[in-house]
Amino acid sequence: MKTGLSLFDYAESQRRAEIGIGLAAENNAVRLAEAREIARELSQGGRVEVDADMVQRVMYARYNGRDVLGNAAGGIFRGREWSFAGYSKSTRIQSHGNRLCKWTYIGGTK
Repeated sequence: MKTGLSLFDYAESQRRAEIGIGLAAENNAVRLAEAREIARELSQGGRVEVDADMVQRVMYARYNGRDVLGNAAGGIFRGREWSFAGYSKSTRIQSHGNRLCKWTYIGGTK
């Protein structure tokens, strides 16, 4: 049965995700830049793999438990200074153990 409503389109879902992350990053550029700096610091020059939970933990401590990044968190590891290193499971309660990407800092411009 065809309805004309396409709910399942991988390419479209990826396109919309990129748009959403871009908009969120634009709207929260200062906090995202702070999160990226935290990620670089946590990486200890590329010796430690970093994931979004690690960065969020620091941000939560700085901002008294407030989620100040929101959807902009999806932009923390964008760019050529990070290399994919595998997966881990989220420990954040609201994430229900979802899979997280781990990243290795390989350097580059800020």
